[in-house]
Amino acid sequence: MLVFEETKTPQAQRLLASTLGYPQSWHVIRAVKEDPGNGHTFFDTIYAGDPKANSDTYYNHLAAMNAAIKWKEGESTPYDNSGGQMLPIEFAVEIQQGDEVEVYYEKDSAWYTAVVTNVTQYKDDVRYNVKFRLICVWIRFVS
Repeated sequence: MLVFEETKTPQAQRLLASTLGYPQSWHVIRAVKEDPGNGHTFFDTIYAGDPKANSDTYYNHLAAMNAAIKWKEGESTPYDNSGGQMLPIEFAVEIQQGDEVEVYYEKDSAWYTAVVTNVTQYKDDVRYNVKFRLICVWIRFVS
């Protein structure tokens, strides 16, 4: 069973941010909780810089990506958006139940094919449940 891991160190937070396509100085703190019947649920909080420095905080990836597009490493500050991260989300890509997607699993440093089993839209967030299609291949060498 695939389990997402929390980002417990600054290095893990920066690695996840980088993997998701954010600027190198950003951090993503991932919290994970067990969701009875559905496995695990994770929640990402994205910081435009060090989380301890009161930097701009994003609670959805679309708002964070919109800010990251404007980011200039070495010039931008973690406070440039002045609260813009709380503006309503405009959905540019809509993923629906039954869509096939690829999901990154940090522990294996690999992408896996999955199918979206449920989409829950909130006022300021969208959450997706996915079912992975794991294919195991065993190779045995005989001399």
